[in-house]
Amino acid sequence: MDDIINRLKNKDKAVQQKAALELRLLVEGQPNLLNEANKRIFELMQGDTPDKIGGILAIDSLINNNIETTTLSRFTNYLKMVLPSGDQQIMILASKALGKLAAPSGAVTAIFVSREVNTALEYLQGDRNESRRYAAALVLRELAQNAPTLIYTYVSSILDNIWVGLRDQKQIIREASAETLSACLKIVYERESSMRIQWYTKIYDEASRNLKPGNADQIHGALLAYRELLHHAKSFMHERYKNVCETVLRYKDHRDGLIRRTVISLIPVLAEFDNKEFVATYVHKCMLYLLAQLKKERDRSISFIAIGQVAIAVGSNIGPYLDGILSNIKEGLTPKARNRGGNEAPLFQCIGMLARAVGQALTMHMHELLDLMFACGLSEPLRQALMELAVFIPPLLPNIQERLLNMLSTILSGQTFRAPGSPASEGPDLRRHLKTDISEMKDVETVTLALKTLGSFNFEGHILNEFVRDCVVRYLEQDNHGVREAAALTCCQLFARDPILDQTSNHAILVVNEVLEKLLTVGVADPDPNIRETVLKNLNERFDKHLAQAENIRSLFLALNDEIFTIREITITIIGRLASHNPAYVMPSLRKTLIQLLTELEYSSVSRNKEESARLLSLLVSASQRLIKPYVESILKALLPRSRDPNPAVASSVLAALGELARVGGEDLTPYLDNLMPLIIDALQDQSSTVKRDAALKTLGQLTSNTGFVIEPYQKYPQLLSILINILKTEQSPSIRRETVKLVGILGALDPYRHKITIASSEDSLSDPKTTNTDVTLLMIGLGPSSEDYYPTVVINALMKILRDSSLNAHHTAVIEAVMYIFKTLSLKCVPFLPQITPAFLGVMRTCPSGMLEFYFQQLGILVSIVQQHIRNYLSDIFALVENFWNPSSTIQITIINLVEEIAKALDGEFKNHLPVLLPIMLQIFDQDKSEKRQPTLKVLHALVVFGTNIEEYMHLVIPVVVKLFEKPDVPLQLRKAAVQTIGSMSKKVNFSDHASRIIHPLARVLALPYGDLRIAAMETLCALVFQLGSDYAIFIPMINKVILKHRIQNNDYEILVSKLLKGEPLPQEFGSEERYIMKIHGI
Repeated sequence: MDDIINRLKNKDKAVQQKAALELRLLVEGQPNLLNEANKRIFELMQGDTPDKIGGILAIDSLINNNIETTTLSRFTNYLKMVLPSGDQQIMILASKALGKLAAPSGAVTAIFVSREVNTALEYLQGDRNESRRYAAALVLRELAQNAPTLIYTYVSSILDNIWVGLRDQKQIIREASAETLSACLKIVYERESSMRIQWYTKIYDEASRNLKPGNADQIHGALLAYRELLHHAKSFMHERYKNVCETVLRYKDHRDGLIRRTVISLIPVLAEFDNKEFVATYVHKCMLYLLAQLKKERDRSISFIAIGQVAIAVGSNIGPYLDGILSNIKEGLTPKARNRGGNEAPLFQCIGMLARAVGQALTMHMHELLDLMFACGLSEPLRQALMELAVFIPPLLPNIQERLLNMLSTILSGQTFRAPGSPASEGPDLRRHLKTDISEMKDVETVTLALKTLGSFNFEGHILNEFVRDCVVRYLEQDNHGVREAAALTCCQLFARDPILDQTSNHAILVVNEVLEKLLTVGVADPDPNIRETVLKNLNERFDKHLAQAENIRSLFLALNDEIFTIREITITIIGRLASHNPAYVMPSLRKTLIQLLTELEYSSVSRNKEESARLLSLLVSASQRLIKPYVESILKALLPRSRDPNPAVASSVLAALGELARVGGEDLTPYLDNLMPLIIDALQDQSSTVKRDAALKTLGQLTSNTGFVIEPYQKYPQLLSILINILKTEQSPSIRRETVKLVGILGALDPYRHKITIASSEDSLSDPKTTNTDVTLLMIGLGPSSEDYYPTVVINALMKILRDSSLNAHHTAVIEAVMYIFKTLSLKCVPFLPQITPAFLGVMRTCPSGMLEFYFQQLGILVSIVQQHIRNYLSDIFALVENFWNPSSTIQITIINLVEEIAKALDGEFKNHLPVLLPIMLQIFDQDKSEKRQPTLKVLHALVVFGTNIEEYMHLVIPVVVKLFEKPDVPLQLRKAAVQTIGSMSKKVNFSDHASRIIHPLARVLALPYGDLRIAAMETLCALVFQLGSDYAIFIPMINKVILKHRIQNNDYEILVSKLLKGEPLPQEFGSEERYIMKIHGI
């Protein structure tokens, strides 16, 4: 939390936005942190400008469709602290966040919108206050855009008062008010109303009145009002078109520059509104005026853009003016004009729009113009203009392609482009001498743009796969993340369009495999998650044939356990697709993934984890339908209990997964319809969650359409039709209304008479008692005592008699001590007494004073260490006690964990079956332990190592928690070190190969921290991972080496291991001995 808040204070907005996203993920994963987050946001809102921006971005990220009333009220109050304020940027961001708060539907939102609209109107109606007026215009704009249904009631009041803002002295207030007017007119246009013409007339008349006094501010506001009427009131303005044109053009030579520029921007609007009338009456006058404005420095840029927009509106009618326009463009692109600091972007925009307007009529002018354009160097406006020219003037495409390829190749490789198969040049070999150090070449922005252009431009007819392999791929290793991301995207884009992916020659396969190997290395091991996401997101179906190779599938399964959920979503979709290409290699690991997801969904105590598991399961089912079909029933049985989860996000994700399962299972789900329908109907009636209702509607649609369960739902569940009709009547969300209409269509037509009869008899059917699930309790199988020695039997019987007598509880402690002495003496010979002793022992623990619990748990641990696996028959009662007395604030946690460790040692492989019960409560300690030395957390870390191979199936639950612990900056350094060492210790017993990405990226970030002990622990753990992963570790070596070099970290063991790994030599076993890593955890 502290680290996130510090980054929210950063002056770099990109850093702040990333921190805000991390805050949202943190709070979603741990809802109990919301109050702490709110407190920190309040502090930010009282700070300086960067702090306030960080606070607003944090609020924006935490707003969701299920926002609670108290949170909505709190966020509103925080935002009102800066609305109004003296900072324009802060006010814009705050108003957008306020508008986002208004987006969810519901009674609470309606009250909130009403209050904010009234406040804004008061600001407009009151005495002039610059900040308040600007805040009012911004807030009304955002509310109108985000909650149009709720704002419609207030449209009349807003339109009556908006002229206060449109006439204001400040330009930004007038422009914000015009945007508010635009949003309101859009609401009016989309709804039938007898008031519509009255409102239009009122605005039009007021605009006309404001043009008369001659005040520049009022004229500007009136022109803005005309613009919005032209956009949103077309039928009303049609008969007033000529009058508006004459009025607007009357101000074209106004002495005020802002008025002139507003007229210039309005000319294309007039041309678009009625192009026939404009061409007949006004085009000549307007074009002469715009061409004249090109001579004025201040008006030149906006005039070029206006000319282009007019050209699009009038099409070929711009022909008579082309020579004059192009003459001005050529003049503006000459070296002399560029040296004067002229802005080329409007000229390139104008060229692109002219190409769109007249197409090949420009061809004869373009050869000279292309020389001038390419002489300006690469820029984003040039790229856009060339793309327009290539699309609308096809004969120019080969010429543009050749010139652009040479330009890009020169920027990226230092040489002009050479097509594959062309004669070798005298110069140095491209692959050997390529300069990829940006400091030796162009600036970062130019290289990034060159890569972007290479990937996005139409180079059809040119073979670029070898250029990608020889040149572009090298940029994947650049230090600058923007360059790496652009290079990754370009590689994916060019290969996705290249026929080489369909070729089967050795050369083609070699080139594709070489590039794909580099891309997957970046997709798995790049330290920037955005780059990893970019790579995987762009590996589409065209790559599947090559991705389905065993080594590539292995890399993808590493990405499937990435620490970023979005990346896991993308990866599971890819793997699902590959299941049909290489089922023999994919399915074993996919089955393991399926089990992990179902396990996490059932046993995780963190809502965020359950939601993610359900979403991944949904994607997996959708992506690999044929191969998932045999498991439909098992998956359904696991999902059903979680569909009623109290967390709306979890419940909606599970419902979505059930819908996907219906698509795959079809009629196989018919026996379960009676289980599914009641929970779907309950979700449809849940007014607290829009997302849950939406998911229920989609799931019911999928269920009915894939099982053929139509018409009958209305008869079996008579309330269903009423629920759906009620949704259509009252639901604010358009997406839910659309989904409801679609569902009604799927369910089919219903005989009204039969429905009436069903409704009449529904009370009896609805009052049927629900079937209840009875828990089946396993009975303990007691073994009869068969002591070889009479005296131990007599003693045990006497002691048990005392233990069972609650009136003798003062002696119970002494009895337990005596029993333990007997057990220590007899060792395994005392096993036959367990049926008598264990139930009585546990019974005493249930009723004893809390102060005695630690002693009893200690003795129970000793008992387990003596009888070993013979304790198995009593574990259900023991673990019930553990759950009952597990308390985050209790002092006996460490003793209980000692007992669990003894049970794990005693049962060995059998212990795995009990982990689903124990792990969730043990992992909670990582968040709940607030003690000074964190001894309970350290003890859990030790227990995870003791559990050994038993824990392997639950690594997807354990690793994220341990990794999060050693990355937390507010955790004591010794505990972070212990967490890192725990990973190293577990790696000697548990297979981490599927989770390497989720461990190694955080370890790389730990290496970047200035803590020597932590770095040493991280390097030792990396050594352990090298041993376990073997050749699979190679994909991460470049990334770790960059960090090591950057921070000058030296570790001989790691260097030796990596060197031998890269050479293919056996790893020295003395480095991999278990004793080297195990038992290093501090305090054990």
